[in-house]
Amino acid sequence: MRRLCSFVKYKFFVLLNGRPLFYLAGLLLLSLTFLLVSFAVTAEKDTEIKLAVFDECGGESSAKLVEYLNTTPGFGVKIHASREAAENAVYLGKAEASLVILPDYDRLLAEGETDGLIVISVSPSSVSTDVIVETAAGGVMAEKARLTALNALEREGHDTSSYAAYADEFVPPTMVTIRELSGTGSDRAIFGRTFPGAEGFYALALMLVMLTLSKKLGGADEIAVSKRCAVLKNGRAADLVSDILALFAISLIVSAAAFIFLPDKSFMAALSYIAYAFAVSGLSLFAASLSAGDRHDAVSPVFALVTSIIGGCFADTTAFPKAMKAVSYLTLQGQFIASSRGKAAFIPVLIAVGILFALLSRVKRRG
Repeated sequence: MRRLCSFVKYKFFVLLNGRPLFYLAGLLLLSLTFLLVSFAVTAEKDTEIKLAVFDECGGESSAKLVEYLNTTPGFGVKIHASREAAENAVYLGKAEASLVILPDYDRLLAEGETDGLIVISVSPSSVSTDVIVETAAGGVMAEKARLTALNALEREGHDTSSYAAYADEFVPPTMVTIRELSGTGSDRAIFGRTFPGAEGFYALALMLVMLTLSKKLGGADEIAVSKRCAVLKNGRAADLVSDILALFAISLIVSAAAFIFLPDKSFMAALSYIAYAFAVSGLSLFAASLSAGDRHDAVSPVFALVTSIIGGCFADTTAFPKAMKAVSYLTLQGQFIASSRGKAAFIPVLIAVGILFALLSRVKRRG
């Protein structure tokens, strides 16, 4: 056991190239990346369109427009004391648009004019410009219709003092029926429902890190050490176990950083992280036995990226066709994502795959 621990310690430092502090800094940067990913996948989009309003007119009709906007579902209206303050709210990202009611709003609207009533300034990133414009125009036209009706009644000699009370009691006929379909939506502000989440990023990051580090075990010096170990009693087993444990230790460190900063903290997720870390360790050891040096550096990122795409690191596998979903389960990333979402059967599969790859690495090395 003492000899095995010595082997693990030696190979751990070999994997870190004898510079643990340098790789510790890399781990801190990777942890920061996990934290940023966590913010990205958990950020929720606003349920309201934020609108900064300044009533420069201050009349009865302009007040009705402000009230109309304030009571419109889906709008969050904030009244400002000046045009500059309303527009600054857009510049600072506190509002999606500013709406300024011009000084002659009441007079022009009473005369039947529709030009020079309001000014709307929208953010370049706004996706609700048409909604804002149409809603504001609806409020203007509603007030114009009210004024036109009052003028017509007054010309005909009718008493208009009860107009407001009757108007409040009027229930317009339903022209459009809105029906909500079954299914799930998305409240994500940055990624839509089809994005798999933080698990996909972690799966890709760990595989890239481990495939890159594992090349140290495929060098000529390390192969020579393995051959010398083979002549010792139980040397082959100690050499193999120390290799996999050294890789697994680093995988667990990276996985722990991901688990701490990424949003999913369930018990099933923790088991999935551990199983995936072991499987990637075995795969990395096998990859190191196949190639070394520049060839290893060139192939590893491509392999990690392609398998991550197939495995569902960039798209939710539930949106895949059945055949594509089945193919995704053939990758370690696909198995990990499935297990972290409750399919516990993939956890022993990941562990078995890790053992298989570790054994295959020694078969290749002997050959």
